[in-house]
Amino acid sequence: SSGLALASASFVSLVAPICAGSGIPEAKGYMNGNVVPGMFEPPNFFVRALGVVMSTAAGLPIGREGPMVCIGGIIGVATVHIP
Repeated sequence: SSGLALASASFVSLVAPICAGSGIPEAKGYMNGNVVPGMFEPPNFFVRALGVVMSTAAGLPIGREGPMVCIGGIIGVATVHIP
């Protein structure tokens, strides 16, 4: 289980550091009209999803609700901005 926790932490810190934390303050800031560069990029979706899965599988006492709100926001922004 510590390997999953290490993999999750390494994945977030090396691939998409903006995915650290729940993402709710950034999402609220975006909804209030602030620019949050790089928040809703497609790689962040995969980093957040895999980070939540690996952290939960490792048995860490994390809240899954915050990252899921941000994952939903990424999907919503991607849906609205389809070319």
